[in-house]
Amino acid sequence: MCPSSSCLRTENLPVAPSSDMFLYLAWAFAAFVSFRYWGERRLKIVTVLDGDTYLGIGRNGKQYRLRLSGCDCPEWGQPLAEEASGTVRDWLQGNWVRVRLRGRDKYERHIAQIRLPDGRDLAGALLLAGLAFPMPGRFSFRALRARAARRGVWGQWRRRMPWESASRSGGWLAKLWHRRKLSRDRRRR
Repeated sequence: MCPSSSCLRTENLPVAPSSDMFLYLAWAFAAFVSFRYWGERRLKIVTVLDGDTYLGIGRNGKQYRLRLSGCDCPEWGQPLAEEASGTVRDWLQGNWVRVRLRGRDKYERHIAQIRLPDGRDLAGALLLAGLAFPMPGRFSFRALRARAARRGVWGQWRRRMPWESASRSGGWLAKLWHRRKLSRDRRRR
C-alpha cells in the first residue's frame, strides 16, 4: 500500500503507441501513395495511328485515344513521318505502358505522358532521336541535343514543322510569319 496519493500518478510512465496513431500513419501513407500515382494507368497500346496518336485499352476493357504530350511528330505526307510512326510502333504496339492522363484536347483525345516498358519517357525518347519537335513555346534539352547532332528532322535542309499544313502555302503559322516578313521588307525600302 502506498501511504500517499503520489503512487497513483501515471504521468511518468512510458506510453505505448495507440492504435489510433497506427491508423493515422497508415492513412497518411495511403494518401501519399495515391497522390503520387494519381491519374496513372496501365494501358496496352493496340494501334499506333500517327507518331503521336495511339489507341490503348485498359485492364477493364475501356478504350483510350491518346495524344502524346510534350512533343509533335511530323504529320503524314511530311518527311520522316513514316519513320517516326514506325519507331513508335516498334516501341509501343502490343506492350503494356504506364500512362498519366493530363486532360483532353479539342479532338477529345486524352493528352498523356507515356512511359515505355523500360521506364523511359516516350516524348523524351522521340525528341532525343530527332523524330519529333518540342511543342511550340516549350523548351527541351533533348531537342537541343538532337539538333546539335543534326539527327532526324533537324538534319534536313528544309524542315516543315508539323503544325504547318502540308499544303503549298503552309499553315496559319507560316502565313503569319510570311506577313511579318513582308511588312519588315517594306519598312526597309
